[in-house]
Amino acid sequence: MSEVKPLTIPPVFKQHINEFDNAGQLLTQLQTEFISRLSTKKQLSEADKVICLIMNRVCKTCSAISFLLSFRFTESSQALLRHLVETVIVANWLTIRDTPLRLEQFQDKETVLAYKRLETLKRYLEKQYSKKKTRMNKSRLKEVTSEVVKQNPIAIAIVSKYQTKIEKVSFFNCKICPSVNQMVEDSKFKLPHITQFWISGQYIHFSISSLESNFKYEGEILDFGTQPNWKLLPNITTSTTFFMLEFARIFNAYFKTKMGRIIVKQRAKFNQFVNLQNKKSK
Repeated sequence: MSEVKPLTIPPVFKQHINEFDNAGQLLTQLQTEFISRLSTKKQLSEADKVICLIMNRVCKTCSAISFLLSFRFTESSQALLRHLVETVIVANWLTIRDTPLRLEQFQDKETVLAYKRLETLKRYLEKQYSKKKTRMNKSRLKEVTSEVVKQNPIAIAIVSKYQTKIEKVSFFNCKICPSVNQMVEDSKFKLPHITQFWISGQYIHFSISSLESNFKYEGEILDFGTQPNWKLLPNITTSTTFFMLEFARIFNAYFKTKMGRIIVKQRAKFNQFVNLQNKKSK
């Protein structure tokens, strides 16, 4: 592997990068405004803290995407973009209404999922130990079994809160909170979720079509694709900008900051840019 240095993004994508950077600056400005008025708020609730943590995650993810783009790793940034999409969708669901209750549901779901994974690991180790009774396999099985026993009452108590038939607890059929697919139903994120999850998914899960980017073989010349695949940049920057602006709206609505008009204005400006790009592509 050769040394990788940052590249100058082609001028044709200047406006895409400008919109991307402007959205990032808006999030920074929103944080500054929120911090400045924080002294007037008595104390952050647990739900408030989670929304602030999501803000932190959104900003870090977008900075990482920007970094990868500047170092030609357009394909690699797709994984982070998909994560950003899911993060903003969950933030939107959490803050629409009953935030403390929805947060509890989401945390309960994570606890039960963690327990189910422990059970799966325990079953696997039991099979391994039955095939090969080594000291190492026995030690691993004992450790995981101990954790399963410890977490079982906690998981049962959680599932019992959500099941209609409590007499038989089922970890696999209990619906604690919606999936991401269900969260986007009847929301403005339905189409972006469908399209961007599919596009980015090709670079997370194995896909033959995503491998063709810059690999070239002409005669005796072989190029393994060290040059950036700039064709991906418009979609990546536009989608990232869209979800940054949507999170700015979500954060502002939740904490009721004074930046509502600024956010509306910037979203309108971005929508004009997107409409113009769509006309050019036709």
